[in-house]
Amino acid sequence: MNNIYRLLYIFILIPQFANSQIQNVDPVIDNGILSLKLDLTRGGAISYLSLSGSNRSIVNIADEGRYIQQSYYAGKSVDRKSEGQSPSWSPWAWNPIQVGDSHRNRAKILDFQKNGNTLYVKCIPMLWDMNNMYAEAEIEQWTTLSGNLLTIRNKLTCHRTDNIYEEGILDDQELPAVYPVSSLKNLYSYFGNTPFTNATLSNPITVNLSSGFWGRYINDMVTENWMAYVDDNKWGIGVYNPICTNFLAGMSGQPGGEATSGATSYIAPVKKEILNKNSVYEYEYYLIVGTLDEIRSKIYQIHSSNPPITSITVKSTGEVSTLNGVGNTLQMITSILPSVAKNLVDWSVDLLEVATIDNKGVLTAIKTGIVTVKAIAMDGSGISGSKTITITNTPQNNSWDFSSSLEGWTAAHSGNVSVSDGIMAFVITGSDPYVSGAVFPNGWNVGSLKYLWLRIKNETTDNIGALYIFLNAASGGGFTAVTFPLTPNDTEFRDVFVDMSINPQWVSGLKISYFRLDPTNNAAIGKVSVDFIRFLVSKPPLVTSLSVKSTGNVIEIKGNGSTLQLSASVMPALADSTVKWSLNNPAIALIDSKGLLTAVSNGIVTVKATARDGSGIYGYKDITISMATSKNDVELAPLKVFPNPATNQLTVNCEQTQVDGIIICDLLGRTVYLNCEPFVGTRTIDLALKKGIYLIKLKGITSFSPQKIIVN
Repeated sequence: MNNIYRLLYIFILIPQFANSQIQNVDPVIDNGILSLKLDLTRGGAISYLSLSGSNRSIVNIADEGRYIQQSYYAGKSVDRKSEGQSPSWSPWAWNPIQVGDSHRNRAKILDFQKNGNTLYVKCIPMLWDMNNMYAEAEIEQWTTLSGNLLTIRNKLTCHRTDNIYEEGILDDQELPAVYPVSSLKNLYSYFGNTPFTNATLSNPITVNLSSGFWGRYINDMVTENWMAYVDDNKWGIGVYNPICTNFLAGMSGQPGGEATSGATSYIAPVKKEILNKNSVYEYEYYLIVGTLDEIRSKIYQIHSSNPPITSITVKSTGEVSTLNGVGNTLQMITSILPSVAKNLVDWSVDLLEVATIDNKGVLTAIKTGIVTVKAIAMDGSGISGSKTITITNTPQNNSWDFSSSLEGWTAAHSGNVSVSDGIMAFVITGSDPYVSGAVFPNGWNVGSLKYLWLRIKNETTDNIGALYIFLNAASGGGFTAVTFPLTPNDTEFRDVFVDMSINPQWVSGLKISYFRLDPTNNAAIGKVSVDFIRFLVSKPPLVTSLSVKSTGNVIEIKGNGSTLQLSASVMPALADSTVKWSLNNPAIALIDSKGLLTAVSNGIVTVKATARDGSGIYGYKDITISMATSKNDVELAPLKVFPNPATNQLTVNCEQTQVDGIIICDLLGRTVYLNCEPFVGTRTIDLALKKGIYLIKLKGITSFSPQKIIVN
């Protein structure tokens, strides 16, 4: 069989075969205190947990989003409804779920083993938002039952090939998602500043999901790393993750529900992590069943132990493998198992001339090259881990001009984004519109940059925009924003300068993961166009003089459709050199935004270039258009457009001549429609133009005579 069918066989047929064999194995452990069961038809998630001899499980299993299971988040939210994504979960990030998806399709088991009081399972998870789509990943789980304690080790191995979610996005991870029955309705934890001293517990009011979201216990609030749901007798289940001081918890529906009820309680230890396309992520957590005192006592016992380190995985913040810029730094981190081990590691590098590393794992670039970073356990076990980092020294990109591409600004939300004629156009169709830029794996450095400079045209009714700044994990993660004024229902590009230092987080040492442009803060539907986005050390000076020149200094062009390139020269040299092109008579010639003049008919046309920095300075040049016929003139191809006048549609007929593009301009020479899809013969286009007179011209090897059209 060829490679494609071989892969399909391995990925689909073998898991199905494995499922049929594994169902004969009993995924149950009963140690006389607790009874535990995994569901091998649902990814091996924990589906049943009860007192031994009881038939009452305290795990809610009402749908594939419940259970006690692994779920992860990576990348940006993407609209995939055309591929079967659930409209209720769109747009959505890459979200592998151990049990199954929102359409109730279930994960495939690859392996299951039972060794004493330990159950091992491996599965291919499902993407929650999609309909029957496997995630490009494997999930593994080791569950050990001892007394009233479950020790669970979880592992995610990614091997994604997609290019739609992007890399380096810091997101909250549920470590794990735990759904107790809603009969366990009383939430307890410790929120004080003297953890593990038996200080008085907190009993917060349970937040109901109907309020908009689960309760958030963040900002390192959960100082003993656990939360528990118990009944009125203070008996229930506690969730302890030694690496988490932030939790989500709450209830959906009403108290009193059992295992299959639509109502459920919820607990999730959360930690911000970046999961890239080839990430491997492991962690360990604990479940304790008993009274509230028994739960806390067992957690204290685990916390006070100091087992030897059994494995070390070396990672970098953002899971990057390169560090760009001599003198820049990268935080190296370790993932240690067991997670309660308190032993330290010793950091080292193999080439001190390439990079150095301190005792906190901060790597500093010295020169370009490749360095191996090593962490070795200091408990005498000899366990170590390593990671190779490449040091580069590529200059940082501080501006985006959209001259021929979107330059990384491609993740649009509530609309679509495209580039045309050097302009990024964002057509907004829904709420919360934004466009996100490319991710900077090593962090974009603020340095001495102070000003944000936008050239933007806002054709919506909103008057406020915002630039969101998503911080690199080395700078603490999270996000902040600056706002800027917009002119509503505008017909012109405006320059916007923002002093970024008004944001207290904008300091020289700040590192940024990526930027997000929210061009309209109130979600007005319409179009926003961006000429460029730039960061500057200081504002540029205003233009004081401007002159217009033509290629070869010619002042006359001949032949309908002939072109001439015009350029503008400004003073002083550091001023903004971009100009707005216009002319006095578009019936004689047309000019595009880059200064390319196209002849239409006989006459003299005055070409004007106006500085776009708000100074009002302009220059001009007269060009003669000569249409004298001779055998050297280009023969014009036939062109018909109808109906004319038009309303919503226009048909273009060029008979058997190939056309490479259709351009429609207003009488000021501004492009209002552009379609660069080649065709031969007839094409009908949709118009969304205001009433008025326009000029249509076709691009191709053969010249076409521009024609006037009327839109009613």
